[in-house]
Amino acid sequence: MIRRIHSKRALAVVALLCLLVAFLSELLWLLESKDLLWAGGGAEVDEGPDGGLRLRADANAVRYDPTLHGRGVEVKAVTYHGLKVDRLRDGRWRIQVILDV
Repeated sequence: MIRRIHSKRALAVVALLCLLVAFLSELLWLLESKDLLWAGGGAEVDEGPDGGLRLRADANAVRYDPTLHGRGVEVKAVTYHGLKVDRLRDGRWRIQVILDV
């Protein structure tokens, strides 16, 4: 049985690309240090009190289980290389990120 863990996260950074890398790095840290795997949930970007961008994630996570989730390639870091963020006409975001493995 998979037990879901509910976690709220808030990160504040000035640039959108920095914010994205910080958020993905946080998800990677949660996996590496606490065996928590992102299982979806909402994420919103808005302006923080200091004028910088802030990301708030209402995340659902599950404990990483190699028998359920597999043992793919270990991700070492989130990189800025090839990072692209586009806002689509319908308001959604399209993100391309290259991971260091």
